[in-house]
Amino acid sequence: MMTIAGRGKSSGRGVAACSSAGFCCESVGLRVGVVSQRGFNRYSNVSVQPDQVPRIALVAAWLSQPVPSLLDILRWRARARRPRMSLRQLQFRILCFACTLFGCALTLTGQTPDITGLEKPFPPLEKWRSAIVAGDANSLRLLYSTNPVAHIQTASGTVDSDAAVHYWIDAKVRDMKIEVVQTQSPQPDEQQFAFQAEIRSAAESAEKTFYITEVQLWQQQRAEWRLIVSKRTDASRLQQPTTSKNIYSAKADAHAEIKEALAKAVKEHKRVLVVFGANWCYDCHVLDLAFKREDVAPLLEDNFVVMHVDIGQGEKNQDLMQQYDVPMERGIPALAVLDADGKLLFSQKKGEFEKARALAPEDLLDFLNKWKPSAKKT
Repeated sequence: MMTIAGRGKSSGRGVAACSSAGFCCESVGLRVGVVSQRGFNRYSNVSVQPDQVPRIALVAAWLSQPVPSLLDILRWRARARRPRMSLRQLQFRILCFACTLFGCALTLTGQTPDITGLEKPFPPLEKWRSAIVAGDANSLRLLYSTNPVAHIQTASGTVDSDAAVHYWIDAKVRDMKIEVVQTQSPQPDEQQFAFQAEIRSAAESAEKTFYITEVQLWQQQRAEWRLIVSKRTDASRLQQPTTSKNIYSAKADAHAEIKEALAKAVKEHKRVLVVFGANWCYDCHVLDLAFKREDVAPLLEDNFVVMHVDIGQGEKNQDLMQQYDVPMERGIPALAVLDADGKLLFSQKKGEFEKARALAPEDLLDFLNKWKPSAKKT
């Protein structure tokens, strides 16, 4: 059994709340109680460290199945002590062998499945994904347990499986890619997954991509696997981080680095984007990941010199925050924009980026286009 570590605030008041322990599942939103078949009352805590997040090379699912070779099939009739195979059986075995070759071809050509991060395939999870993409409410409903009754936890509260099915069908999912970041088998007949899903939805007039982080507990009931517990986040337009990175250097001299950034900005005709934050801050990692998006990174690279300023536990570089008129009490990440001469053009006073996880890519693009050098504006 497992409980995912909890979420902390990203503001200056909740300084150490978002530690690296359990960071990869922080966006799931706190304590996900996993309940056993016997009593629904056994809980335990597992902190998922960043170095425990699996990054497993993809292996074709077909290669893990014991499929006879074509030579074995042809020799079958020659084996005196074994029964002779019917034509239907022979056709089936040849089909299995062809599927094996097809799996090898997919691997060699670089094609990847829609679910990554698993050491071995888990067909029920793929059925769940496929039913959502196909908009097949009946098939999706059959995957949720009825005895015990499935418990679906959302940011708004607990709902039943019918509500979960309606949620996914109404989302009009056209494509879903799942990255499994943590997996565990609490009991021989149970499988638990924490994953982030990248979803392309046609629920609005224009297709949009959004992200959901979810924890699921599956239970084998006779010959079938059923989903008995799940907890999901609200949909976000920006990808959520699954590991904690060292973005803000604790040893850096921020004053000296800002001077260097300004000198570079003069030379390259850019502006300086100062980002106040800390490595414990979840939304700081969300924003940094957004900066690497294909539609954001070129705009950022062409127009800004980015400076990350570490605030530590809320005590470091406070003079710079005051100098650039960025109130600490409004939380982090917090941004300031300087021109090449060091003149303050923009300072974050209302916590606009504090909840970076709630932003859309368009919000970042609008901000960067607004504050890029005038000569480069279109």
